[in-house]
Amino acid sequence: MGWIIRAELTTADTGPASSLLWDLNTTGIAELAPDHGSGAVELIAGFDSEAEAEAAVAALSAPETISPLAVAASVERTDPTAWIDVTRRGSIVVGGRQHAFEVGAAFGHGAHPTTMLALSLLANVIEPGAAMLDFGTGTGVLALAGLASGAGRVVAVDNDPAALTVARDNLAVEPEPAAPTSDRTVVLERLPSQSEQPAGFDVIVANVLLPVHIDQGPSLVDLLGPEGSLVATGALVDQEASLRAAYEPLVPRHHLVDGNWLALQLGHRAPAAS
Repeated sequence: MGWIIRAELTTADTGPASSLLWDLNTTGIAELAPDHGSGAVELIAGFDSEAEAEAAVAALSAPETISPLAVAASVERTDPTAWIDVTRRGSIVVGGRQHAFEVGAAFGHGAHPTTMLALSLLANVIEPGAAMLDFGTGTGVLALAGLASGAGRVVAVDNDPAALTVARDNLAVEPEPAAPTSDRTVVLERLPSQSEQPAGFDVIVANVLLPVHIDQGPSLVDLLGPEGSLVATGALVDQEASLRAAYEPLVPRHHLVDGNWLALQLGHRAPAAS
């Protein structure tokens, strides 16, 4: 058992509230997209103890902030995954075409700012036939975008069994107008080795939290092809220096921000002219 808080925010910009919750040691955050026609956004955050959850509610509602971040917030004791609505569906638009997918018990409904930032950067780097790695795939939403953009092979990686199940189901559906996916996708619970992908990946996307970037960054750099692009998101704007350091010696090519969320496109440094 664990503890969660439910918070109805005063704004659709979830960045400040999410940043505060991470500072208060949340074990994970899910953002529920607003109902059609509603401006309300609900955040659900997990905590190890009731005291931490209560402190988070107090912080979100604190009058001494510029304005309280939450209209209402409550604490519940629950199975850490019991709040997940396994019937949820999401959608993304790639190349002017909408692609629907199951969300289920995985993270990634397609509307979170980090997903949108990643989609914006991926649109400029995925070439027909590209080999793509989606690290921390969740529902497989970014892998699905890669397929819909014409990637030739997509490897989706996650260590959450629930995410692996949902991603496999989503990636088994053909994202028209691309070719059938059966020979183009593989979903794994671990990163492939360099021997399994000797030429490296043309595109790597990692939508994960900063500690995961720091831990896995060197391995992802090793898997990036010489001319490849790595899209890193899931970190906050004030974590940019740490995010860049996680992927040294790659250098930034593009930089996007949505509220408090950051996304970087990185690549290998061009060889010095002789």
